[in-house]
Amino acid sequence: MTEQPAKHLARLKVTFPMWSLQRAEEGSGFTGHRLSGQRVWAQSLSQLESRLAAAERKIGHDQRS
Repeated sequence: MTEQPAKHLARLKVTFPMWSLQRAEEGSGFTGHRLSGQRVWAQSLSQLESRLAAAERKIGHDQRS
């Protein structure tokens, strides 16, 4: 069974607490923002989850460099 969108978004907010996640204000899709100014946009919640995970890996890599 597929996860309901509201529950999926709530789960992402717990999984990625350093990100402000919400529906895009204009058009469609979802956005994620960090205090550092980094932004992520995705058409779907699944895509947003993948992009946030990739951004987190990059942040971790950058901090180790």
